[in-house]
Amino acid sequence: MKNFQIKKGFLSIATILVVMLTLIPDMTRGSSKSEPIKVGALVPLTGFAVEDGKQYSRALNLAFEEIGWKIGDRKIELIIEDDAYNATIAVQKVKKLFYNDKVKIVIGPEANASALAIHSFIRDNRILTINLMASADQLNTGDNFVKNWFRVSHCKQIANVAGYASYKKGYQKATTVVPDFAPGYDEAAGFKKVFEKMGGKVLQEIRIPLGSIDMVPYLVKIDTNANVIYAFFFGEDAPRFIKQYGEYGLSKRIPLLASGSTVDLPYLKAHGEAALGVESAYFYCENLPIPEMMKFRKAFVEKNKVDVSYAAEAGYMAAQVLISALRAGKGNAEDIDGLISAIEKTDFASTRGRFRFGPEHNPIQDYYLRKVEKVDGRLENFVKEIYPNIYQDWTP
Repeated sequence: MKNFQIKKGFLSIATILVVMLTLIPDMTRGSSKSEPIKVGALVPLTGFAVEDGKQYSRALNLAFEEIGWKIGDRKIELIIEDDAYNATIAVQKVKKLFYNDKVKIVIGPEANASALAIHSFIRDNRILTINLMASADQLNTGDNFVKNWFRVSHCKQIANVAGYASYKKGYQKATTVVPDFAPGYDEAAGFKKVFEKMGGKVLQEIRIPLGSIDMVPYLVKIDTNANVIYAFFFGEDAPRFIKQYGEYGLSKRIPLLASGSTVDLPYLKAHGEAALGVESAYFYCENLPIPEMMKFRKAFVEKNKVDVSYAAEAGYMAAQVLISALRAGKGNAEDIDGLISAIEKTDFASTRGRFRFGPEHNPIQDYYLRKVEKVDGRLENFVKEIYPNIYQDWTP
């Protein structure tokens, strides 16, 4: 009888242990709600666009610092990885974020090649991705559409707006000058599509290899019959192009209407007087007279002791979109479908003006014709015209 009682007691304890072990996974899942919200970032901290990478990082840190690094009771953990503006490295780093760091939310990357390289991995693993400056149309169009991928920058809208603005200013013949890689081709094609639709004629497209120190051999090819040049450059190539365009004497003969990245604020000191009077089309302007932009610029400069740039503004915008979605979901970062739904409903007053997403998760936002002017001894961009509600496939 005593033996039976001992066995009965043993079985009861064993049963309790089994039940407890069964419940552990559920207990663990519940505890994840108090764990940090991990946000990965892929930015170029080495390589061609290193200054952009620094600005993205500064802006992301500022945005999360403004909310105390918390959504509700959950802390935010930002894990920044250097993709070196290199597609192969970007793939390695996004896999590291996903497998090693258990990240399901990623901001970035900047380069088209990197964004295209990680696109299938992002899709297959349902990683919520808020892309920065990669502009390739094919990233999220048609069969390539991925519901968990959003872009806060642009496709060809800059070039389309530039083509429209150029023709409206009375220019009839144009030459496009772009870097010799896919985003450059896209910019040239976007400008040509709209400029010629309006009635103008693109005489030639000149392509300059990325990282070219001497651009004059390409500048000498510009057709002197052109009465406007559309140029798209960024990174270290931007100041080189502007300075050599001026030194070769072209700025006195043919007006330049560029993509905004070509005359981005941090480069204007390097451009010097050669940039004075250059007009540009862009979705952002450091002197946009709205509270959101003025507040962001002031906070960014005070914290970092450097001025804003397109990269800083794009990083800040990406963080604002994510923060808005996380707040809507009360910090439930594990609910990717809920975050997607919240971002699709995004509609807020941003550093650019009203901001929202179109059906293929590209922005609908205002664009600006800007002009480089000198005020108080400083060269900066100032808004001259506003083109409202520009969407993915916009043409006039």
